[in-house]
Amino acid sequence: RPPPRTTTRNNQEDELLTSNFAAALTPDPTACILDTQSVKTSTDVPLASQGTDAGKKIVGRKRGVVTDTLGLLLAVTVAGAHLSDNTLGTHLLDQAKSTYRTLTQTAGVCHHGPRRP
Repeated sequence: RPPPRTTTRNNQEDELLTSNFAAALTPDPTACILDTQSVKTSTDVPLASQGTDAGKKIVGRKRGVVTDTLGLLLAVTVAGAHLSDNTLGTHLLDQAKSTYRTLTQTAGVCHHGPRRP
């Protein structure tokens, strides 16, 4: 069995690799993904903090999330389920855009309910 190969690099090569990698990454995101989800709440939750999602017939809350393309959270909000996805999405995008001014592209996840044959 041959001995395992070992490679040696000097500090100059390490610095070059590190600087090239760092130069390729931008610290601020330019694209984001938005999604919302309705969640049922407990019966102990105050009525003022929940609502009814008419499309899904769920009494509860709606949470919205904006992530970058790596899946890192950029913005999160929780509201009553009575809010529409458009209203919640507009609020989320405003929140994300005020923090990350480099955002130029947005992808939204569309849910159209269950498919029927």
